[in-house]
Amino acid sequence: MTVKHRLFVLTDIENEPDDTQSLVRLLLYSNEIDIEGLVAVTSTWMRHQVCPATIRDVISGYDAVRPKLLRVYSDYPPASQLLAVVGEGVPLYGMEGVGEGHDSQGSEALIAAVDRGGESGRPLHVALWGGANCLAQSLWKVRATRTPKELEDFVGRMTVYGISDQDDAGPWIRRNFPMLPYTVSVHGENDYMGSTWIGFSGQPRNGLPGADKSLISADWIRENVQYGPLGSKYPGVIYGMEGDTPSYLNLIQNGLGDPSRPDFGGWGGRYKRIFDPEARHYHDTCDTVTASDGSTQASAGATIFRWRDAVQCDLATRMRWTVEEDMSKLELPPVVVVDGDRSTDFVTRKVKCSETIELDASDSASPSGAKLSFSWFQYKEIGSTLPVPVDVPTFDMHGTANTSKLSITMPKTTAHSPGKWRMDHENGRVYHVILAVTSEGKIPVTRYRRILLDVSP
Repeated sequence: MTVKHRLFVLTDIENEPDDTQSLVRLLLYSNEIDIEGLVAVTSTWMRHQVCPATIRDVISGYDAVRPKLLRVYSDYPPASQLLAVVGEGVPLYGMEGVGEGHDSQGSEALIAAVDRGGESGRPLHVALWGGANCLAQSLWKVRATRTPKELEDFVGRMTVYGISDQDDAGPWIRRNFPMLPYTVSVHGENDYMGSTWIGFSGQPRNGLPGADKSLISADWIRENVQYGPLGSKYPGVIYGMEGDTPSYLNLIQNGLGDPSRPDFGGWGGRYKRIFDPEARHYHDTCDTVTASDGSTQASAGATIFRWRDAVQCDLATRMRWTVEEDMSKLELPPVVVVDGDRSTDFVTRKVKCSETIELDASDSASPSGAKLSFSWFQYKEIGSTLPVPVDVPTFDMHGTANTSKLSITMPKTTAHSPGKWRMDHENGRVYHVILAVTSEGKIPVTRYRRILLDVSP
């Protein structure tokens, strides 16, 4: 059985509709993610108010549809379990709410959740949908009340994904606890258009030329999401759709991403570690993609919008589960099998330069009985030492990129750039190939396998 990732959400819900939208989607994946905290906090946009009642209201919609969800997967948690982890931080802005006398229901629950990770061995993934002062207070208290070794162990049991900095507590955390794995877009105050996460909700008018907006339009959302007891809790878009959703998308074990490797990319975007051996901070990086209008686009947002159609179809599929009476009409994710391996783990192959290998995904299947399509492609940006991956050769796939069996020939050498970049790779290199398998039903559903090709020179 796949071990689920643990999630603790800090949300400035009611600042605008997008947090509520992200929560509706999250509950549809509560069978795949262990939700251990849903805490209402402040942010620069809502400085002196927290709104846990809205979280409870969305959970009531989930409670109404859970019986139908259980027909598909048996491990959707009861609403009572989710309600038990709803909490709130102090209604103060940023560092005003950190220090002596500022413990809150939320900060105490966060400490307890991190401590539980020592028993399970699973890190706690903290998602910052708003400000970070609840997390900052937890860290402040642990530093004040435990030994340095205990603090180190505590910090080592969690990761953070921030949707930009929405108060001054996030920068304080990174300065004071630099070895806490922290993924975030860093930019000028409230200047979000260049961030990674904007690739999920951004429109061409918001600096994402070429991004297909048809599956994030108001009409599409109305038809595919906003219906039924849970979907009716999904509000319309005012500024941007689901800006906070990328913070947990890489926790969904779809064969593509790994939350411990932000640099590998996935539905939640791709980030690279900064040049600082004393900090585990991951910031924006670019992917170069062919956009829906045929243009070539390179941006941080592209690391998300390249997957966005599949993410949206997945939401539409799951929302249909909440109302459909006829089980035979439900679309289910395909099971991707590579060389007999049915897990969602990455597939690793040791290969030699110039060697031709084959990968067989013909045992993949759709539980719904739908026809499957296959697409194998290089993810060149990973492992490249340059802003644009010109140092990564294009593999010869011998015309098999859209078949269930891939034939692929490795490059003649692992070093393709002069100077330092050549030295970086002259002793070997790992290339990433992604297999996307899509069920061709009424709503296409996609799952993946990532193949790591470890090439020796």
